Amino acid sequence: MTSLRTMITSVLFILFALGGAWFAGVSTYDFFLHLDGQVHSITCSYVPGTAERDELGTSGCYAVMMSPYSSVMRDRTWAGIPIALPGLAVFIYMIFIGLEHLLLGRHRKRADAVYLVAASLLPLVTSIAYYYISVTKVGEVCKMCVGIYVMSIGLFLAAVAQLILARREQEPGPHHIRNTILRYLLWFVEGVLFVVIPVIMYMNLKPEYQERNCGELVKPEDRSSIMLPAVGQGVPAIEVLDPLCPSCEVFRNRLADTEVFGRLSMKTVLFPLDSECNWMLKEPVHHGACLVSRAILCSTDPEKVIDWALENNVEIRKAAKEKGQDAVKAMVLEKFGDVSQCIDTAETKQKLNLSLRWIMANSLPLLTPQLYVNNRRLCDEDMDLGLEYGLGRLIEAGSTTEGGK
Repeated sequence: MTSLRTMITSVLFILFALGGAWFAGVSTYDFFLHLDGQVHSITCSYVPGTAERDELGTSGCYAVMMSPYSSVMRDRTWAGIPIALPGLAVFIYMIFIGLEHLLLGRHRKRADAVYLVAASLLPLVTSIAYYYISVTKVGEVCKMCVGIYVMSIGLFLAAVAQLILARREQEPGPHHIRNTILRYLLWFVEGVLFVVIPVIMYMNLKPEYQERNCGELVKPEDRSSIMLPAVGQGVPAIEVLDPLCPSCEVFRNRLADTEVFGRLSMKTVLFPLDSECNWMLKEPVHHGACLVSRAILCSTDPEKVIDWALENNVEIRKAAKEKGQDAVKAMVLEKFGDVSQCIDTAETKQKLNLSLRWIMANSLPLLTPQLYVNNRRLCDEDMDLGLEYGLGRLIEAGSTTEGGK
């Protein structure tokens, strides 16, 4: 009976490892698709394949994948190495070691079951750590990640159950301890190889980073003082921002989480995609952006207004579209009463108009966000997974240019 129970727990161990490999494999595949710098839909469901793929980037899975915590070494290689990849390798290793124990009868031995418990602690501890990061740092929980968490817990519990049911060696041989340690070392080396080899293959198969010029500012001078004061100290950078742009909120948050952000001295040029003031548009893209932009320009603390506008961009745009500009003004003045004396003045409106003329003079595309470092534009494909690496290369290129002058 005990032998049957240990066999059942061993089979459960293998099944949980298979489940973990399934979830981690799908996550790795979705990450790899994005390495071409294009926009792709991603899987985000508790059972992959049963729900529609996320095409708009609104799911928790997309938020987690685009966060700086989804991969490591992002500053050394474009997009970094996805955490899901070694996770996949670990689960495959668990399948291998579980099958070995089952087929060779080691699932009945207590000493071998101890190793399974120790090995299954790795995905369990990693899952706990990443759940904490998802909740406290990213603010979203990925359904695919939840699948990995559940499989990791099941894997650990199956290993513990097998340990409880496994029998002790009644009369261990004279070299029992030595042989057990050597066996543990062999399994550990196998586990390391299971992880290292896929990572090496990934680094060799992933698309190489292509150096390219995605545009430059032809007239970067701020002769009309339309730029907001610089934030930080470092390499000169200019952010082109619409205060009600959802993508701008995502990009700003992602940029602030990177190490390279501390190397920038970033000014901001407002570019409201709202036909109420932007003559380059026939229809408003972000309703209310012009009024909010004026509030930013005349505020004593423009960054505070930007943060509020980006955080509440959905509500503000909805109010502007359904209730009109007065509703947006009421929202702004309720939060920032100090702008009431200047939000509608001719001077503020002229300043915003000059900001738009600066955009036109530099022939910038009609989109936000944009980031220019030493007057060179950060490519669109470098604004998501490749942000740290692409921005780092842009900073280095600017430093080299400065040094060569």
